[in-house]
Amino acid sequence: MSWHAFAFTGGYNDALHPSLLDEKTASTLIDAQTETGKLRPVMYDLNVGATPEELGHYGSQTRSTVKWYGRWYWSDNYALTYGSQGDTGLGIPYPATQPTLAVASPSGEGLPAGTYKYCITYLNEHEWEGAPGSLTEWETSITLTEASAVRVTFPPTPDGVSWIRVWRTAAEGAEFHLVARLAASETDCVDELSDSLLVMGESLSSQDNYPPPSGGRYLTESGGVFYLAVNTPSRTELHFSALGNPHAWPTLNFIGFGDSITGIVPEFEGVLVFTRNGAYRVTGADNPDTVVCQGIPGNQGCVAWQSISQLDNMPMWLSADGLCAWDGESVQVLSLGRVLLRGAAPVAAAALDGAYYLFTTDGAIVYDSRSGGIFRRLSSVCDHAWHDTDRDCIFLTRGDATYQLNAGRLPRRLTYRTGHVGESELLARRFMELLARVGAETELKVMVDGRKVLSRTLPPGRSRLKLPDTAVGAYAEIELQGDGDIEELALAY
Repeated sequence: MSWHAFAFTGGYNDALHPSLLDEKTASTLIDAQTETGKLRPVMYDLNVGATPEELGHYGSQTRSTVKWYGRWYWSDNYALTYGSQGDTGLGIPYPATQPTLAVASPSGEGLPAGTYKYCITYLNEHEWEGAPGSLTEWETSITLTEASAVRVTFPPTPDGVSWIRVWRTAAEGAEFHLVARLAASETDCVDELSDSLLVMGESLSSQDNYPPPSGGRYLTESGGVFYLAVNTPSRTELHFSALGNPHAWPTLNFIGFGDSITGIVPEFEGVLVFTRNGAYRVTGADNPDTVVCQGIPGNQGCVAWQSISQLDNMPMWLSADGLCAWDGESVQVLSLGRVLLRGAAPVAAAALDGAYYLFTTDGAIVYDSRSGGIFRRLSSVCDHAWHDTDRDCIFLTRGDATYQLNAGRLPRRLTYRTGHVGESELLARRFMELLARVGAETELKVMVDGRKVLSRTLPPGRSRLKLPDTAVGAYAEIELQGDGDIEELALAY
């Protein structure tokens, strides 16, 4: 008689036939953690009694979110709209029409005779500044035949504007300088600032600070540059913002792609941009003259943007071949030959403490890098999930409730099932005894050649059971279910 002892450190594998699994790897492992080398049930999720916004989060099932310098920005990838925390959205509107200019009586010497150009810009409540007008019209002019002042009357101010800035050239000049800053409620101003004082002031620099392109998806930030994908029947483009300004999207800051973009994720030096069957590395976007797009070998595109997350800054996503990771040099398909993911329906993804959680409609698949790169499963389902960096935990939403993952007081009921033990096509074995040590009442099933030969409730502690005479066959399997630890398991044949 020989004993086959099971270890619990290999996670689970449902891609290989159970006969090929070693003593460390289960064929099923649900709601269990393996950090100690034993199986321990994870806790139920904790209802925290707060909304995501009350917890300081502005994401949802349909949004790609960026938290940048304490403020949230997002794109709604289905409605194709944008938003941000505490103001009216992403981008600053530009004047639909130019201000009206008229000669006014000066209070002093006034402006000397000559031709002057004017424009205005809008600022939001956080002092981000937009462009002075459309690409084809962003300035207007007036010619003074004698010393005068100029009354500048503004067009109606759009929503989301807190301030108006007025800009002017010197007589016969080309460069715009700041004349005045006014509240958005103002309707006009009178300008008689001398050219000598004007040119000592601030120069206009927001000529290309246009709002983001319409119809953008998958908002992402890397190195202070924001990115959006635009997929239309006529074009597929990656747009990127000015460095350090989420509201400024210069009109020439884009790269064309030959196929629809399915997701974007920050990486070590830039971003990865996905199509369904390909991945591309985009770097140098802080300067349009240095931006570079390189295809990554392997054809591992992204089939669901909801699967994208970062594990210790390493991008991870779901491709048609399985769960992928990018280490800065190559793509690894981590689940290949280990976990079946074809047909999985991702809902959200998040990472915490060296583990990547892919939430699907059937529960979560966990890749645990700190436990040796193993896989396990959770029964948790959700509508949306995110990693809260301040609290260092994962939150989930289900319906109108918000939960903290695995933070409840009660343990879940874990499920553990071994691979095939002693399988041989040429030899039938007599399976004789079973040894188990468990921390709470645990349901035990023993199958031989797929037939159940023993079903028993194990008490807490160590149990040694003789198997019935019918336990004869090519292979055996053991399944345990309970809400206590599983510390030891061995089978004699």
